[in-house]
Amino acid sequence: MHPSVVSDKPGNCPICNMKLVPIDAPGETNQREAKVETKKTLYRSTMNPNEVSDKPGKDSMGMEMVQWR
Repeated sequence: MHPSVVSDKPGNCPICNMKLVPIDAPGETNQREAKVETKKTLYRSTMNPNEVSDKPGKDSMGMEMVQWR
């Protein structure tokens, strides 16, 4: 709300009493963005659900594996 108000510790704005929120310093990444999880595509056998691979192809029975996640 008041960009001129800066503090090195948590607290409230002395002007409007709103809670201060952290900002990223130049060169730092936001921690919330760093926690973004990437999902890996997996493939599984249609006949044996315990047979899983990270690459498409055929299972041990020669059947085409299907995309799972």
